[in-house]
Amino acid sequence: MKKIIILLLFAGLLKLNAQEEIRKMMTDTVWEKYVQFDKSSPFYKTFWFWTKERIFNGVNRDVIKFSSDISIQLKNSFNENDSIIICNLIQELKGIIPNNINFSTQKKGNVIIEIVANGTRFGSRSKIGKSGIIFKEYQIGFNDSDSFESRKRILEFFVIRSLCGIQNVKYRTKTGYAIFDDFDPDPVLTKFSLSDRFLLQKLYSKDLLKEAKSYILSNYTKRYYLNFFYKNEMKFFGVILSVLITFLIFIFSYRRVFRRRYRVGYLNYLMPGMVLMFTSYIGINLYDYLTSSGGLGLYLYSWFVTLIVYIPICLIVLSLLYVLEKNIINKEWTIAKQLKLKIIFTFLVIITIIVLMFVFNSDNKFNFIISLIGIVVFSIRTAFLYLREQTEIQLRKKDIELSKMKALKAQAEVASLNARINPHFLYNSLNSIVGLVRSNPEKTEQMALSLSDLFRYNINRNNTLSSTIKEEIEAVRAYLQIEQIRFGDRMKFSIEVDESIEQFEIPRNIIQPLVENAIKHGVSKIKHEGIIKVKIQKNNEVVEISVSDNGPDFPEGVITGYGLQSINDILKLSYEGEGELHWENEPAKRIWITISEKGFNNMKRFINEAV
Repeated sequence: MKKIIILLLFAGLLKLNAQEEIRKMMTDTVWEKYVQFDKSSPFYKTFWFWTKERIFNGVNRDVIKFSSDISIQLKNSFNENDSIIICNLIQELKGIIPNNINFSTQKKGNVIIEIVANGTRFGSRSKIGKSGIIFKEYQIGFNDSDSFESRKRILEFFVIRSLCGIQNVKYRTKTGYAIFDDFDPDPVLTKFSLSDRFLLQKLYSKDLLKEAKSYILSNYTKRYYLNFFYKNEMKFFGVILSVLITFLIFIFSYRRVFRRRYRVGYLNYLMPGMVLMFTSYIGINLYDYLTSSGGLGLYLYSWFVTLIVYIPICLIVLSLLYVLEKNIINKEWTIAKQLKLKIIFTFLVIITIIVLMFVFNSDNKFNFIISLIGIVVFSIRTAFLYLREQTEIQLRKKDIELSKMKALKAQAEVASLNARINPHFLYNSLNSIVGLVRSNPEKTEQMALSLSDLFRYNINRNNTLSSTIKEEIEAVRAYLQIEQIRFGDRMKFSIEVDESIEQFEIPRNIIQPLVENAIKHGVSKIKHEGIIKVKIQKNNEVVEISVSDNGPDFPEGVITGYGLQSINDILKLSYEGEGELHWENEPAKRIWITISEKGFNNMKRFINEAV
């Protein structure tokens, strides 16, 4: 019985000591309630900086707190000191935050502190909605070894932490043992400090944003302020400004770089590529600067350092693309196939550089910027190649239309030239017949028949632009036979043709004017025997049609005459520069046409387009 009485007295003394300790601690901290957290306080700037790091996330102006009454429920506690601790804490909080705060051990609250059996130290769960904190629940397992002070600090910690949702986990400032000092501290090592009171007072103040803006405007740059409270708007502004500056640089460089042609082919590839990559670099870094809070000097230094690495990367990327496209892509391939390969090469080269950067470089921000630039460059180049492909397709369509129109025009011109050549020859032939009518009727008849055969031959080919070399030689032979009748023994001729090229297509009536010229300005000018040689051969993939005579030399300078001018016109229209007319006096007088293999291909295309 005595032992029981002694134990009861001892328990009563412990209870009185515990309550006295609570009252003593309240006396030690009661002055803190009356501290005025205004701008004149020496703690004002420090506490604001400390608070700003914890209640804002740096992306928007939203904070996480209770928007209505706060009901604290203590569950499963068999220690009446727990209720006393929480009730005293509530009295302090009522002088700090405007929300109504209630306490109960029975009624369900939106802040639940549940005391659990030994084995579970701390646990928690919560629900946060658009309007703020909906509820928070904590499980606390006290140890038998926990002192009253430890128990008090643990309960205060979870009640105070329930009132604010911390949005950042990394802090630059700490005030020492405050409940909000660390993201996940040991509750026993914390206490409800002045900085915690300041945080709660500002968090639940109706003028929170106004005071926060005033503090940040007074202590930070305008850019920091805008990014802190208007992050999304600054991102939008950064995108618009970066795109605008990038566009202006591109416009400024278009004629000076993109349209310029350098003597060294590599520079035609390198210079536009460097402008594109540096424009992307400037745009991305400008956006990064506008949407962050670092100082300008620090950014300029960072840009300079990264630029030293970026330049070699640009040169490597552009050189690899140049080598790949120069040596693999065939210009004769379709535009679509060339486009696909260029896009694939660009993707592979950029991805390779990005992977190597992540493997050998530990600076994640620099790697991110390089990756972002790579993505931008790939996107821009892909868009540029696609637009250029579409432009080339449209240009080719226009070229085809123009080629068809040109072919029709050329067909009409060639037909007109042929029509003018035939009357020219007819005029000469009729003059010859007139001259022989009285002197030699038999030769006149023979010439008339030959002329009839020649014109019948030409009429049968009247609807064609070309004929074979063999057909043209037959017409020339008929013409020379007519002229030989007229000149008699004063003229001889020979024709030599390489049989391997007899079926080559050439424009109609380009050989006969050469022979006419040899007779009119050559054989007819001499009194002795005139000789005309027609020779057609192939030398080194070039077909040569030659007519020589032993008449007077060609005059110096350009040879004039309607027939030869007509040949020049036909060669230009048919062979597109791959057929030419030449003449010389030494070592022997001759006039000749040369046609390259490419010229014959041009001739085929010209005929197909004209059909």
